[in-house]
Amino acid sequence: RSAVIYSLESRMDASPPSVADGCAPTTDVSIEIAALRAELHDLAAHASGNTSLASIPRMSPAQPSESTVEFNFSADHVAPALPEVMDAVIEWNLGGRGTQPSYSGDVATTELRSRLSAFFEIEVDVLLVPTGTASNSIALATMVPPYGSVYCAIGAHIDTSECGCPEMYSGGKIVTVPTRSDGRIILDSLITLLRKPHKFPHMCKASAVSVTQPTEAGFCYELDEVKTICTEAHANGFAVHMDGARFANALESPMLAKSDGSSPTPAEMTWKQGVDVLSFGCTKGGTICAEAVVIFKNPTPTPYASDSAVESAGYFRKRGGVLLEKSRFLAAQMLGYLGPANAAGSTMAPWKRAARNANALARYLSARMSADCAKFGVTVVHPVHINMLFLEMPILMFDELVSAGYSLSLTAGSAEARGPPSTPAHLRFRICTYWSMVTSDVDAFVERMICIGQTLAT
Repeated sequence: RSAVIYSLESRMDASPPSVADGCAPTTDVSIEIAALRAELHDLAAHASGNTSLASIPRMSPAQPSESTVEFNFSADHVAPALPEVMDAVIEWNLGGRGTQPSYSGDVATTELRSRLSAFFEIEVDVLLVPTGTASNSIALATMVPPYGSVYCAIGAHIDTSECGCPEMYSGGKIVTVPTRSDGRIILDSLITLLRKPHKFPHMCKASAVSVTQPTEAGFCYELDEVKTICTEAHANGFAVHMDGARFANALESPMLAKSDGSSPTPAEMTWKQGVDVLSFGCTKGGTICAEAVVIFKNPTPTPYASDSAVESAGYFRKRGGVLLEKSRFLAAQMLGYLGPANAAGSTMAPWKRAARNANALARYLSARMSADCAKFGVTVVHPVHINMLFLEMPILMFDELVSAGYSLSLTAGSAEARGPPSTPAHLRFRICTYWSMVTSDVDAFVERMICIGQTLAT
């Protein structure tokens, strides 16, 4: 912490760069930008009220490091760990906790199980792992036998980005379902498959449905859509898994806000709709490397045998090599991420603050690019629901941004979510915002695009 190089307050209070001549935004967009700036300023002020958040140890455009990377928009897991997460790890290491039993027999894991049961408003079993791939694979292995299969969206992470790990764990097969451009499964197509007669013994026995919330395109399923999937799946003997790699971002998405403006609860997002198992992703939201398989003890019987699943999940975790000896440090990260159980009512939990800030910054970036960069051929491909944007821009502009030191990725996210560019002179790619960004980071990025656009236009 003594090596902090850039303070949150200095970035929070920084004046935005001036908009280039001839690029003044429309009134409606200006109002949206102003509202988002106010929201982000409030979040930053709330964060700076915590002394452990007074500074962010990360490189910035104003303080470049030897790496020459001006800023990294390629993913959200490039961000630092939340200070509360680091504090919790230090506390469980040097805070008088002493030695602890290994292999999840520690006090921190027991405390976390209790905290997550309160968080989800139901008794849960929790298996901690260091990666999202392990979480997805173990969860699905408890649902899918070696002769079975799981239905998922085209472009789902379990199908395109986990190197066959879910299939390695279970021995079963992944089957993709017709999918919308926003990454959501087409419900009618899924229902047809769920009701399809099984051809024993020549077909794999379809056993589970995996829903990614939010999707690989950054969209959120409405709660009634999740309910429909779960109801139809259970009626036909299927278990339901939710891949929640960005679960907090979905919870805090304005697209899922209730009529009173409040966010859905974790319970309303999951087991109250019928979800049997959640891969609870936290690393993208601010932990170091802590993910969890959360198995709900649902009071309503489903085809998923949760009690036996806990045992089998434990075996899969060990056989897969992801049962950590000092697993208390995974639990400590997640306890820090959730925040104190007895926090004051005005205190915003770290996970919530981080997700809100990342989501709001994505909407702010989208609004600024729509206002200031559309004339240069930059467009936002999808509506912004969470902290993820898919952009189309001229190849020459992309190359100039990379040359200027911005870290961008052409392969992040699924190809289905990116979609084909409108012309051969353009390309599409995904960018992410995250908890440690502030408005001046976004303003600098947009101003750089404006500068490049004006240069290319001359």
